[in-house]
Amino acid sequence: MSWLQDALLALRKVVLIDSRISELSAQVKALAEAHQNLDRRLARLEGKFELLERMGAARRRRLPPSG
Repeated sequence: MSWLQDALLALRKVVLIDSRISELSAQVKALAEAHQNLDRRLARLEGKFELLERMGAARRRRLPPSG
């Protein structure tokens, strides 16, 4: 009966591993979505900072120093 117990134990381990892989797959998908969201937000912030820098540089060029 030892081989039967070993077979059942191995089958339980396979089922457990499959369950864990499914959970990890769901977590990886959620992390990928969060990464894409953060990447989009960072790109928008970079664009806004570039615009602010350009506006600030243009303003400095146009206004002569008082004196």
